[in-house]
Amino acid sequence: MRTHPQWLRAREAIRSGQIGELRAVSMLFSYFNRDPADIRNLAENGGGGLLDIGCYAITLSRFAFGEEPVRAALRNVPPGDYVIPHAGSMAGMKSPEFIEKMTKGPVVIMTVRPSGPPTMGKSLVQWFLYGVLVSVFAGYVAGRALGPGAAYLDVFRFAGTTAFAGYGLAQLQGSIWWGRKWSATLKGVFDALVYALLTAGVFGWRWPAM
Repeated sequence: MRTHPQWLRAREAIRSGQIGELRAVSMLFSYFNRDPADIRNLAENGGGGLLDIGCYAITLSRFAFGEEPVRAALRNVPPGDYVIPHAGSMAGMKSPEFIEKMTKGPVVIMTVRPSGPPTMGKSLVQWFLYGVLVSVFAGYVAGRALGPGAAYLDVFRFAGTTAFAGYGLAQLQGSIWWGRKWSATLKGVFDALVYALLTAGVFGWRWPAM
């Protein structure tokens, strides 16, 4: 199928946009065979409609889209946070249907970001403002606890502890509630420690003298 001229031409028409945007594939593929002894009708030997010929429908869909089914299906999902399965309410979480879906899996928590070329400009601006916010709280706590002329290590301790709380502790919720791998979370917490130490060092260095 992958090398047949008619399918190559069909894929060319799809990729060129000649027939518009491909959003879904609907297929009917069957055969007429009533022999119960034929391997195509023996599911335990790899036969049956799904195992014997269903693979061709899947292969053709992947061939037409030029990508995996999940990515193609998610293309038109609006940006946002999604949970699969979704109960809809606290009462829905107790329903037998929802519990069965959770038991069978998969259980997915995902964020769909806006489509477009990769860019870091917006994120860097937001990160800078985030750093300023954490520094404001660190400065406030250190300023309320210490006066002008405080020792470098005292300023370092107060500012650093507050900054670490701002940068790192909230990340633990990702593993506690959302199932994020603890190894990934702890790496983020370690980064937070580095940012906090840098923040503490700057405050200690620039703290006003008497």
